[in-house]
Amino acid sequence: MRLIQFLIILFLTLGLVSDISSQAELEAQAQEELKELGHDEDEVKRRMLEKGIDLDNVNTEDPLQVLEAEKTLKVVIAELEAEKLLKNEKLIDTIVPLLDVEKISIEENTKPEKVPEKEAEKITPKSNIFGQHIFQNKNLSYFQSSAELNVPDTYVLGVGDKIAVSIWGRSQLNEIHEISSDGSIALSNRVRVNLRGLNVLEAKRKLEKTYSNYYRFNKGEFAVDVSQTRNININIVGEVLNYGSFNLSATNNIFNALILAGGPTKIGSVRNISLIRPGEDVRKIDLYDYLLNENKPLDLYLMENDIINVPVANRLIEITGAVRRPFIYELKKGENLKEIISFSGGLKSNAIKRNITIKRFINDIEIIQNVNLEELLSSSKNFTLLDGDKITVNSVPKEYENFVNISGAVDVEGNYAISDNTQLIEVLKRVQIQSNALTSLAYIKRKEKDKKNSTYIFINIDNVISNPQDKDNIILQPGDEIVIYSQARYVDEEFFSVEGAVREPSEFILDNNGKISVDQAIYLAGGLRKDATDFAYIKRRDTNNAIEYIRIDLNNAQDRPILKSNDILHIYSSIDYTDESFVSIGGAVRQPGQFQYDESLRLKDLITLSGGLKMESAPYRIDIYRLNFDDKNKSKTLAATVAIDKDFSLFGQDEFLLNPFDQVYVRNAPEFEFQRTVQLEGEIKFQGPYALLKDNERVSSIIERAGGPTKEAFLEGATLFRVDNNMGYVILNLNEALSNKNSNQNILLKAGDIISIPKNKDLVTILGESRVSELYSEEITNQGKINVAFHKNKNAKFYIDEYAGGVGKNGKKDLITVTYPSGEVKRATRFLFWHKYPEVKPGSIIRIGKKPIKPKDLQSDGTEEKTDWSKVVADSIGQATAILSLILLLQRVD
Repeated sequence: MRLIQFLIILFLTLGLVSDISSQAELEAQAQEELKELGHDEDEVKRRMLEKGIDLDNVNTEDPLQVLEAEKTLKVVIAELEAEKLLKNEKLIDTIVPLLDVEKISIEENTKPEKVPEKEAEKITPKSNIFGQHIFQNKNLSYFQSSAELNVPDTYVLGVGDKIAVSIWGRSQLNEIHEISSDGSIALSNRVRVNLRGLNVLEAKRKLEKTYSNYYRFNKGEFAVDVSQTRNININIVGEVLNYGSFNLSATNNIFNALILAGGPTKIGSVRNISLIRPGEDVRKIDLYDYLLNENKPLDLYLMENDIINVPVANRLIEITGAVRRPFIYELKKGENLKEIISFSGGLKSNAIKRNITIKRFINDIEIIQNVNLEELLSSSKNFTLLDGDKITVNSVPKEYENFVNISGAVDVEGNYAISDNTQLIEVLKRVQIQSNALTSLAYIKRKEKDKKNSTYIFINIDNVISNPQDKDNIILQPGDEIVIYSQARYVDEEFFSVEGAVREPSEFILDNNGKISVDQAIYLAGGLRKDATDFAYIKRRDTNNAIEYIRIDLNNAQDRPILKSNDILHIYSSIDYTDESFVSIGGAVRQPGQFQYDESLRLKDLITLSGGLKMESAPYRIDIYRLNFDDKNKSKTLAATVAIDKDFSLFGQDEFLLNPFDQVYVRNAPEFEFQRTVQLEGEIKFQGPYALLKDNERVSSIIERAGGPTKEAFLEGATLFRVDNNMGYVILNLNEALSNKNSNQNILLKAGDIISIPKNKDLVTILGESRVSELYSEEITNQGKINVAFHKNKNAKFYIDEYAGGVGKNGKKDLITVTYPSGEVKRATRFLFWHKYPEVKPGSIIRIGKKPIKPKDLQSDGTEEKTDWSKVVADSIGQATAILSLILLLQRVD
């Protein structure tokens, strides 16, 4: 390979090529760049060969070989630069920095590493140029495999694509063929069909014709599909966010590939993108052809080793203001003002065409030019735009003003157009004035020139309509407000209301005559309800706002007052004057509670309403308690006991009618009781629930019925949990309960009791203020706690001394306790100098308490005073001597 060819590949990879249209131009630019370096091609190749890179054997399709060769070229150029200065310093600033390997995005992976969405938002620049936004707002995506996309008929087939052929009908066939390296597929009869370069539709037609020579099928019984597309390697260079080599499915077009590269940078072109394909002329891609022409298909499919080059956008024009799509647009040669307005979606309806402002720089000075677009659009001329121009299309600053507003008693309120010298009568003819309008007096509200203050012009509509020459038929001005009020505005409405025991209580308008009677008011309210009383009241307020109550006898139609404004006619309900009566039932019924009383209510009915009797009920013992009132309303409680049959009827008696406030109580059968169960858990031969067979069954009895403890049972750790009255755990010595049935430990059982027997335990736990930290590592002590083997017939002192190094300096022997598995706790006791320590059982927990710190033991800085052991020993000897002297004295006395 010549060095020139390698530089072409390298320049494309690094994005140094801006606008190349042919292979010849590429080679010419590479030759020019090498010439400016001032180095001999053969010398460069020789030095690279010394370093192990033979350009004649570099596989340009292998990204790793290209990358290694690029690294070596960097070193060689650096060495040659040290020997001879380059004539063109510009290349030092462009090529050499770009030879940094970190700038080349070549990986072995078949797809680029996915950037987290939040990070991508930080990296991806905000689009400046129209067309760049489609790569950033996720309108497009790329496809990793053909499974993500139905392959269109325009897809061009190539080596590696898999074709599925199906025939049904008189002939049956299902085959999959892969296009081989020669571009063909081999049919089952060894016939080869060349498909490379054909699109899917063309391939279908060719294969259908070929297969028809060997199979019989009708039209519509032959199908060809692309079952799997090939993967291709392409290079994307220039102004893109992630340039380099990419491996992707061939179903992707050029736009999908650009998405893979992150899209163009802020300065990247969207109208001058180059598609470089070996052996073909460079193809120019204009994204606007696809964005602005919905009928143009996106069929720019890629081939193996294609190169996509995104150059810098050269001619950028910004347009803002009253256009539908304000943006920065990239213009080609020959495109100017008319074209950019078309690109921007055209002008808005409020655009001012006669004066478009254009800012531009000429000779380093910013100037403003005004263009009459209206004249320009009516002619064949155009206005030439320069790179960097900023176009502003101004809009109409104010809304329409040629109107007046009319409101009030007219059929259609709103704005009405006027012209110069429009009179009031002309606007009045456009509306229908309502019949209740106050036409003798209306007004026009007119704003002053300062637009803040207003003037009221009062007019007579009747005069204007009857005589257009009347002085009130004034000439209207823009913004005038014509107001015509209704006569009802000046009439006070009077109301009265009907409430209480009527069907439709409401407020009503008092008629003009002011003569609504009570009967008429009740009629308007829908008439009286059934519970209405035969009297009513009118609540009336006088001029001093004092309330007057007027009683009405509804049975007497004579002398009833006429209702006045704001009167309230209240019809009372008989329910309001009746005490609510009820009866109640409780005890062994399914739904105990209170029920509303009625004279027809019987005992049988009440029991039925309460859901009937429960299973545990005693139907032969139903107590009824009744209130009895004397003439002075003094109450006395009476009681009765009755029996009922299965139909809730009394035995041999008439139906028992209830009185208000009767209380019925159905007793429980004294000998009825559901099964009471206890739960046995743990090391018992037959675990589970057991029903108590008698009221006084004890622990030993239930254990025996369950087969007794297992061999692994640890009886000393057995527990009894009592649910009854939320009692909780009960200390239990199961060993004693089983060995001596008369023992107090043989506890009477209650329903819901849970007896748990754990497995045998052979460890003892020591924790608290010991010296274990001096004997064992932190991993073993586990924050001052150790587990040790159980020794039979040993007390707590033995374990503390044997395994924990004795009581610690902060511990106290009097505070040594042993907690047994049953939950029982025993404490060490003391007589003079002698301590008695609790016996230890398997599974016990030995705790060494911390002695309390007394104020006298604290130093001035608040820390605990250190123990003076010499003083402690002296005090102990003194105490012992005193006790010994006392004992000798007592012996002499005897």
